Amino acid sequence: MPRHALLSRLTAIGALVLLTGLLGPAAQAHDALEGTDPADGSTLDVAPTQITLTFAETPLAVGTELAVTGPGGVGC
Repeated sequence: MPRHALLSRLTAIGALVLLTGLLGPAAQAHDALEGTDPADGSTLDVAPTQITLTFAETPLAVGTELAVTGPGGVGC
């Protein structure tokens, strides 16, 4: 294989590795739940009229699900 062809291929491979390294972390990001109101694990005498979830980033609406459960994990 001619030297210039080998250098071209190595340059292309290096560029792909660099792009994968730069773009890969963004695809792996996940929203993190930072807090809730009422607080996680709290016991209430009366059901709240609303709940608030605070995330580190704005969650995507695609595939987002939320389940509110009562005692014993029974759905409300």
